[in-house]
Amino acid sequence: MKLQAARNTTLPAPQISPAAQELLKNTIQALGGSAFLSFKTLETQGRAFSITDGVAAGFVTYESVVEYPDKRRLSYGLGRSKAVTLINNGNQGWEIDLYGLIEQPEQRISAWEIANRYSLENLLRVRVHEPGVLVLPGGQDFVENLPTSILAKSM
Repeated sequence: MKLQAARNTTLPAPQISPAAQELLKNTIQALGGSAFLSFKTLETQGRAFSITDGVAAGFVTYESVVEYPDKRRLSYGLGRSKAVTLINNGNQGWEIDLYGLIEQPEQRISAWEIANRYSLENLLRVRVHEPGVLVLPGGQDFVENLPTSILAKSM
C-alpha cells in the first residue's frame, strides 16, 4: 500500500536558489553557452592511465563517442591485438573483443548508468531540471589552490 501511495505523489518542480542559478549560468556560459546546452554528440580520444601504488602502471589509447542522453561507444586498447569496444544503449550493453560479441555484465551496465547520470554534461543539461531537485549554494573550497564555489544538489 505504501508503494502505491509513493507512486501517486507528484514531485515538486525543481527549485534552484538565485545564487545557485547564477553559478549554473556562469558555468554553462564558460562551457559554451547555448552550444553546450544543445550538442547531441561528444567525441573524445586520448590515453587512459592505470595507477598502482601512486605510480602510472600503464596506459591504453581510447576513442569515445557519446550520444546524449544515454548512448556510448568506447573503444580502448586501440592499435593492439586485444582492443575492446563497449557499447551502451540505455540499460543495455555489449562488449566486443577479439573473441566476439557478448553482453556486458549487469554490474558494468549499472556502473555506466550511474556514471552517465551524474556526468557533468547530464547534470548541467538534464538533471537540474528534473522534478524534485533542489540546488543550493554549498559554500566555497579550494581546488588547485584556487577558490571554488560549490553547488549542493538534492533529490
